[in-house]
Amino acid sequence: MAETLVEKIWTPENVIFDSEKSKIPYTMIGNNILLPPIDPEKLYDPDNKSIRHNQPIVTWLIQRFPTIGGVESIISGGKSETVGELKLTFPTSIPYYEKVDPGIFLSFYLNMALHKEALQVYLAGIERKNMGITMGKQTAPAWADRTGLGEIFFSELLGIEGEKFELIENLVKNNKYHPNLFIYLDCPIDISLQRIKKRAEEDKDRQFELEGGGELLTPDKINLAGQGTHKLIAAHKRFFSLEHHQKYLIDVVKAGIPLKYNQQGVTGEYQQALYDKQKRLPQLCEKLGLNAGIVTIKSGTVDFKDHRFRLAYVYGIKAVKCIDLINNGFKIYEDVKKGSFEVKTPYGTTLDFRSDSRISPY
Repeated sequence: MAETLVEKIWTPENVIFDSEKSKIPYTMIGNNILLPPIDPEKLYDPDNKSIRHNQPIVTWLIQRFPTIGGVESIISGGKSETVGELKLTFPTSIPYYEKVDPGIFLSFYLNMALHKEALQVYLAGIERKNMGITMGKQTAPAWADRTGLGEIFFSELLGIEGEKFELIENLVKNNKYHPNLFIYLDCPIDISLQRIKKRAEEDKDRQFELEGGGELLTPDKINLAGQGTHKLIAAHKRFFSLEHHQKYLIDVVKAGIPLKYNQQGVTGEYQQALYDKQKRLPQLCEKLGLNAGIVTIKSGTVDFKDHRFRLAYVYGIKAVKCIDLINNGFKIYEDVKKGSFEVKTPYGTTLDFRSDSRISPY
């Protein structure tokens, strides 16, 4: 199903669901629901009426119908901030943050060409897998600030091809955990680069993300790079053939650890290339056989703590959950004035939600 997008889609009236009718156009890509992008700047809820009505309903929806969410964006696009805000908005949910090992990423950025394959199998086969197992055991809604799908885009960007790329793709595909809801943050390149510079100033261990500079490595950072390289070697040995691993070891010894930061790091060109690849998120979901909803939010111009940003993801999550239910034979009846939300299942049963006296719609 594909319809022409219209102006001002994301209004309170359009996010109200009545039986099988919804005014929100959407596209189905395989079994994945793709919603029109939401621009928080165009949302207006001066008295928080829409939030007071929709937020408790979304809380009910994500608890009643299991939700495992993943947030994706280019580097420093606002993933962690969004996961934090989702936790504040839906307190019963559990946030999961990407584990950043300074040593591993420092080693990678010091020699991206050498360590790219080891890094991607480490992330896809160990870090994302472990996070997935943990999230999969939870019954509460869960949000992760990076998913395995991102590693496929990074692998493409790094030029990993052939059997090596298929290995990484299969590690992602065979992960027991897959999100059933994605929030994709459409962040401008210049904003992301400003954030990278700011967080490098605040966290010295993340200075490796900056481009070039020729800064001398301190003994502590050389130690971190050594530890990181050791972990990458172990991951490489675990997933690659013996012959390929032996060649990698020889190259690692030859390269050693430089005394200075080189001219690698996150550039505007790198971010743009990643941005272009991440636009294919719906198609990748289809290729992997996922059944997910994809909510795109324009980020960068509205602060994450701004009520308009909260309204954006509340609207998006509600829409994608309701459209998914309707597509699976459920019928939804919503009454704004009464604060009620009724779901009739295909099995003849009814699930009711009503705002209590503390959370009135107005």
